Amino acid sequence: MPFQRDGVRLGLQRGGRILLADDMGLGKTLQGLAIAAAFRSEWPLLIVTPSSVRFTWREQILRWLGGPLNIHRSDIDVVCSARAFTTDDYLNPRQGPSLITVLSYDLLSRCAAKLSEFPPFGVVIMDESHFLKNFKTARTKAAMPMLKAAKRVILLTGTPALSRPVELFPQITAVRPSLFKGGFHEFGLRYCAAKENPWGWDYSGCSNMQELQIILEATIMIRRVKSDVLSQLPPKRREVVILDPSLIKSASIKHLECKMSAVELKALEKHGELLRYFKETSRVKLSAVEQYVSDLLEADRKFIVFAHHVEMLDAIHRLLDSKSVRFIRIDGKTPSDQRQVVCERFQLEEACKVALLSITAAGTGINLTAATLVVFAELFWNPGILIQAEDRAYRIGQQDSVNVRYLLAEGTADDHIWTLVKTKLDVLTRAGLNQESFENVDLTRAQSSSAKDNTRTLDSFFTKSDSELPPDVMAAFDEPLSLPQVPLETPATRILLSEDSVSRRLSPIFPAEGPVCPEAHSSASHSSSCPTTAVDGFSRQRSQTVLVPASPEQDAVLPAPPLPSLEPKLPIPGGSGGQTFSAAEDGFPDEDDAIFQEAAVAAETKWLTDALLSDQFDDSAFS
Repeated sequence: MPFQRDGVRLGLQRGGRILLADDMGLGKTLQGLAIAAAFRSEWPLLIVTPSSVRFTWREQILRWLGGPLNIHRSDIDVVCSARAFTTDDYLNPRQGPSLITVLSYDLLSRCAAKLSEFPPFGVVIMDESHFLKNFKTARTKAAMPMLKAAKRVILLTGTPALSRPVELFPQITAVRPSLFKGGFHEFGLRYCAAKENPWGWDYSGCSNMQELQIILEATIMIRRVKSDVLSQLPPKRREVVILDPSLIKSASIKHLECKMSAVELKALEKHGELLRYFKETSRVKLSAVEQYVSDLLEADRKFIVFAHHVEMLDAIHRLLDSKSVRFIRIDGKTPSDQRQVVCERFQLEEACKVALLSITAAGTGINLTAATLVVFAELFWNPGILIQAEDRAYRIGQQDSVNVRYLLAEGTADDHIWTLVKTKLDVLTRAGLNQESFENVDLTRAQSSSAKDNTRTLDSFFTKSDSELPPDVMAAFDEPLSLPQVPLETPATRILLSEDSVSRRLSPIFPAEGPVCPEAHSSASHSSSCPTTAVDGFSRQRSQTVLVPASPEQDAVLPAPPLPSLEPKLPIPGGSGGQTFSAAEDGFPDEDDAIFQEAAVAAETKWLTDALLSDQFDDSAFS
């Protein structure tokens, strides 16, 4: 899609160090992989992700990069336990890590010491980077040294915590450590409304948020929400998520699988074994589904979860209770006269994050358009019921594209039921009784562990999306980039790609494409329209706080590296004599102070404009 091309192009322009903060469902995974592929010569690649989607990432790598970059399943190591690092054939300190390593945040914190024995990863992707929201957590302490050593850092998050800037600072530090030269305390004073109390400093507030967003978009961040690119999105997108095999307790249903493989597919629905198989599948998926839902809760977004069996509904109910999440539940026991009241609570209360629904009891007659994500923890063999359930969010009043995710477990009844659903939809479509199709569902699956003739159950009806890159789309990524040499003793030195380098790199992939679209990078308009004269008040504020020490937690995790001076020392704008900083201490161009000054002006101008347009501006002082 055009906005995805713009995101990749901007990531390359910024030298592969970017916070990609697009809204959920806008294809951050593909953009992140494309940026990482541009720096193939600097791999090994490390991908850190929530544990529930580790295998999804492996399948996405094979789908998008397998052909163009000749990547095979054996090149990708998905780390499932800390014990994997103790085996001789997994990671060898003399040889370094595998070409691509995928592991979870939890394992990263537990195995940080072991990983430090290996050569650094040249390129790092942090999926759901909002997990790194506190310098004090084990996962952040483990991640920061790796991010410091990597030449390319790609952070992906749909929730950049712009309303909680204290949680955003670790991500800013990971991408560009020197952006706020005074460290965490200066950042907190300016953007967290920091207050000193008897117990220390409180950084939980927010201030100057418009200014902060302008600065981030001008330096490290690109963010598009669905409303920005709605014309480029399909109204409803389906995706299959293969659950973590290590959490699927499939041993208890092996005997049922053997029985199912001996039965003709057309007879499965009528066969009593299918019902037993279906119910047992719900049990073996419980742990994996709970893990997936837990990861979704980290994003703090509204979503709907559908399930069929009471055991699955109860398990998710207990999980939400244990995490003190406000949610609604509608199942067969919910009185009819109470359903509308419950739905309105989900629709109107911002704090109510999850709607837990029975597929059959809550699949019709309710409106839940406050959510744009629908998750099916279980399948159902009637496709009409599934489509009706999807449409609780996709209906009149929905202004956004809706994402639908089906959670499937390999080697279970899901293999058979999914095929059955597709077959029934095909029959209805040919009869002119159905306009829905599961043909273009995004597939992220590992090889099935079920019988050989079942390997087609999830693959045969999946066709590649029209937006998928052609086989030669990444061909240019194999060429080494003509970049200035980076001294080995300064791993934190960063190199930005020039516009010519980006265009040359992208020309075989996106022919006749111009520069980054201004619409895709809103800060471009801010930067071009803002005056370059310094705002005295802001300059004084910055010069007074620029030398304040960073927080002890930050210094302990990511001490400032001793970097060589690449350019002469320059005085800080608005500061007194003798206060200096290195104009290119991290390889970025010396534009930070101009950006900060322009952002201050732009933020004030936008506030005034918004007030005038809303008729809330009191101009009595000027009369």
